[in-house]
Amino acid sequence: MRSYYPKSKVEISGFRAKHYDRLMSIITLGMYSSLMQKAVRLMEIKRTDKILDLGTGTGSNACLMNQTTTIVFVVAQFIPLRIIII
Repeated sequence: MRSYYPKSKVEISGFRAKHYDRLMSIITLGMYSSLMQKAVRLMEIKRTDKILDLGTGTGSNACLMNQTTTIVFVVAQFIPLRIIII
């Protein structure tokens, strides 16, 4: 995977990316899933809300949000664009 922002220290790849949810579950002693569910619940998503999930990662949060609302837009990989203002 090409790193778009190498100085950000946020992008992950390889083994860590492939097993991210499982690793987070281990690191949080099994609390990761319930933490994510609580975070989504605290968003107080309404059925009519439209959600844009940028940098969705594994997509697990988008799946949780989709249980509450009918429309979740997911952008899995951001490709920087050159914007020219005239």
